[in-house]
Amino acid sequence: MEKDIKNQFEQLGKTLKTLATKEDLKSLATKDELKGLATKDELKNLATKEELKGLATKEDLKTQTKELKAFAVEQTEELSRIVNGGFDDVLNRLDVRERMLIMEKKMKAIESALQIKIEA
Repeated sequence: MEKDIKNQFEQLGKTLKTLATKEDLKSLATKDELKGLATKDELKNLATKEELKGLATKEDLKTQTKELKAFAVEQTEELSRIVNGGFDDVLNRLDVRERMLIMEKKMKAIESALQIKIEA
């Protein structure tokens, strides 16, 4: 029996040597420090890696952003061309100087042919 007790003490001594010391435990977080962490129940509703596989990566988003910026620039340039073309057309329609000169010449020709003076 004495041998059994001695063996048990030796086993207990070996087991105690593997346990952490007070010094080892000083670097562990306290209960207060752990309060801000999520619990298992709170984490249950989060998506798994498998569920997230179909989502865009950061690189995908960078590429898509570059493409969208290029598309926006192209569309802005196209809109500018359309607007400028429209303004040119409007300006040409509003610029009646040339048509007025032609009308004045015709009016003078009519006055001359009818030998009358039309007052403006």
